Amino acid sequence: MIAPLAEDNLLKRRFSVESTNVFGVGEHMNIVEIQNVTKTFGNHTAVNNLTLAVPQGSIYGFIGPNGSGKTTTLRMIMRILLPDEGSIQVLGQAASDRTQDLIGYLPEER
Repeated sequence: MIAPLAEDNLLKRRFSVESTNVFGVGEHMNIVEIQNVTKTFGNHTAVNNLTLAVPQGSIYGFIGPNGSGKTTTLRMIMRILLPDEGSIQVLGQAASDRTQDLIGYLPEER
């Protein structure tokens, strides 16, 4: 059964803005900000000068061919890899152990 609209709105309020205000992220802030990020592996540039902003409340997906930097970008957001150049902010602050504990990443393993 579908929950009544009023109850649905209460859940959205409870789990959106309040959960991110711990870091001072306002209602119109970007949850992830990537600025001029580059990552190379030897002579191969996996991510080249990427700038991306993911606004609060939105859903983004990375689509592209193998080797286009999708997984590398997600790993840099999670601090599994560090960018060679540029900066990444999560929840309004530089990606850190604190922000890493508040987001999840479940990679596909083959």
